[in-house]
Amino acid sequence: MADMQTLAKPVQTTSLSVAKANLPPDLSALLDPIEQVMIDSVGFVLAEAREGISQHLQAIGGRMFPDSFFATAVVEPEGTRSAEEDLQELLEIQAQALEASVSKASEAAWNLDVHGPMLKLATRGSGVRRLLVTTATVSPEWLPLMRGVEAAAPQSVSFSAGSVSGPCYGGEGDVTVAGARMVDFALVLQVASTPLEAPIYQAVYRTGYGVQPINHSAYTPLLNRPIGVSIETKNTGRNLETAQVRLSLWAVAWLRRMEALGNGARVPLAMPVIQVVGHIWKLSFVCDLGEHYETFEDGIAIGSTDSLVQLYKLLAVLRILIRWMDTEFRATIAAILDAN
Repeated sequence: MADMQTLAKPVQTTSLSVAKANLPPDLSALLDPIEQVMIDSVGFVLAEAREGISQHLQAIGGRMFPDSFFATAVVEPEGTRSAEEDLQELLEIQAQALEASVSKASEAAWNLDVHGPMLKLATRGSGVRRLLVTTATVSPEWLPLMRGVEAAAPQSVSFSAGSVSGPCYGGEGDVTVAGARMVDFALVLQVASTPLEAPIYQAVYRTGYGVQPINHSAYTPLLNRPIGVSIETKNTGRNLETAQVRLSLWAVAWLRRMEALGNGARVPLAMPVIQVVGHIWKLSFVCDLGEHYETFEDGIAIGSTDSLVQLYKLLAVLRILIRWMDTEFRATIAAILDAN
């Protein structure tokens, strides 16, 4: 991501080991349970799912999951019914993903039939919702500044695969931030009928200031729902660097909005971001380190949609992120609003 170095506050990529040390404590604490799922393969499937999985695998001649895959205690109050629903929905997602892969389906088709249902399943029963945000754009005032460019006028920051051409409108193959599609999905906090509803309404509709979106985008569904995780999807590996730049710039703009909203309060210093290419899902973070932003050189694999084992791992990791959003992240947003 060498072209991101020409930002006034550049985005640098670093190794996973270095980046881990720079994560805020609440996000760093997520890595152990994620590694327990992805590396140790321990306890990532509901215990109540054992019978249903066994019956399914026997029917297709598959190999049974080892005992270590299953949690030793109920982790959701719905118990067996929840486990059965998870299994049936994951099998449907797996079938849709296989069909999308074989038919070389478009990115929109993957979003509709695979990624969207996966995120909807993961957020079920939580205070977090997945939104399709393919038409959301970054508001000009939160665009990252180019080195040597004044902040007074709205910019169109434009990046090509190998260089930066902004502040201008980019040519063919460029990533033009202002007015451009940035990411595909956002995981957002549900605030209706919660303690956040009134203070967010007051922050968004401040008298004399016009509408002030809580996020960095004026897209209506994002006006009053704080974004916790952003997701960019691709159906193939083509233009992958462009997608990475887009995702990083989206996160940087959000961090700039949080800094302005903070008014001296502790604000989020990192955003979890997920990049999906076909079946494969990877997690990274964009961190604000003061003098520069930082992201992982390569993301953390968190599962895929091409096998039942990997689907269960993906579901478990997504739910780890969603629990963080519903607890620590929700508390951080509440503290920011209290300071205002």
